[in-house]
Amino acid sequence: MPAVFRRAMAVFIIIALVINGAFSLSLASPYLVSEPRRVVDAILEYGRIAFLALDNGSSLSFDPPIEAPISPASTEGEPSIIGHLVIVDDGSLEVVRHWSVAFNSMLYALAVLCLVLAVYRRWSQ
Repeated sequence: MPAVFRRAMAVFIIIALVINGAFSLSLASPYLVSEPRRVVDAILEYGRIAFLALDNGSSLSFDPPIEAPISPASTEGEPSIIGHLVIVDDGSLEVVRHWSVAFNSMLYALAVLCLVLAVYRRWSQ
């Protein structure tokens, strides 16, 4: 196998790992900077969130009510935000992805890397 091809494969693998690492880190960043909480109850006023109860026993009231970060704000009469992981910071509400999304992203990248390395070794023989 030509040396140019080997170098190109090495560069490709390094770039792919760096991109995936940055992507996985961005997905995991809410868990690194704060502790997301699960919403167990919510009260809506005219499609806007006026009250949230979180899994740690704390509750938050918003006056005036804030815009729901999930659309639609309610489904079959129940607020859609119930059950989601959220971060509340200075009166703003952010819904975060579950930690397993970042973990799965890293696992898939490692699986693809192993496949690329297996193909590379097969072709180099």
